[in-house]
Amino acid sequence: MSMIGNRSTGRISQVRMFLKAGTPEELVRLQLQTNTFLRGQANYTDIQFVKDSWYAWFLVDLDAHPEFLGAINGTVSDTVR
Repeated sequence: MSMIGNRSTGRISQVRMFLKAGTPEELVRLQLQTNTFLRGQANYTDIQFVKDSWYAWFLVDLDAHPEFLGAINGTVSDTVR
């Protein structure tokens, strides 16, 4: 599976990012922060518990949100504060 783009749009500006948290409650908090930052445009998929951490994957359109270029996977929470 390609990590760039989306089958429905084919836009290469869409990049898959993730949130990482130690508890489900922390993950929900990060999702709410990210939803606020992206104005509700995040669609979380593949929520997983792996090696003592919770992960939620989502697509970010970098054309619409270029500030995410500085946010490497797993550090999105630092961007949305």
